[in-house]
Amino acid sequence: MKMRKFRWIRKGTAVMTALVMALSFTAAAQESTEAGTEAEVDVEDPVRSEALADMPQTFTLTSGVGAWSCELTLAQDGTFIGRYTDSNMGEDTENYAGGTVYVSDFEGSFTDFEKIDDYTYSMKLGTLEYARTAEEDWVQDDIHFVPAEAAGIEGGDEFIFYLPGHTTEDLPEGFMTWANLYIGYYADGVMPETLGIYGIYNVSGEYGFGTELESEADSAAAAAETEAETEAE
Repeated sequence: MKMRKFRWIRKGTAVMTALVMALSFTAAAQESTEAGTEAEVDVEDPVRSEALADMPQTFTLTSGVGAWSCELTLAQDGTFIGRYTDSNMGEDTENYAGGTVYVSDFEGSFTDFEKIDDYTYSMKLGTLEYARTAEEDWVQDDIHFVPAEAAGIEGGDEFIFYLPGHTTEDLPEGFMTWANLYIGYYADGVMPETLGIYGIYNVSGEYGFGTELESEADSAAAAAETEAETEAE
């Protein structure tokens, strides 16, 4: 399927409609993945089960410039669903007052998991399918929606999955270029010694997805909950 290439830098600001759609999609994706994960896990792949034991998690790819992003929610069985959006408020306004939004809803799977070390696994892109073809554009609220590719995933073959605790000094530059936004580097100007997030790295494209960094309060609450569960057992 030939799709319009995604674009990294956009003109103007994000269209509110697209933002609401993206947030709604993320929430629905999380609920859908959580509901189906337990039943879909294939216990025949112990490496994958080990790597993805704490899934589902939502991963984001963005540059911090503009308001474009690609999100995917990964389940324990290696399948994922996601959305890419790129809003251009000032594009083609003569025909569409709200501008143009490039968007894709997609689903796929990662396969062939191999353990590299305690914090690193390799995996292959098994499938990637889109909800709409390039010809299926549509107009809503005076906004022109154009199907696009899944940024950071389309065209990739080998991916690396990182667990929290991986030393940052050993991570590839391509991953760190993107992941700086997620690992807390910009929060205090100091690079942490280890990852506090999960990461996905597209080796050939050098794109890095990351989960949201937990706050200290969230981390403390999670630790307290785990301790309480342990004592109860």
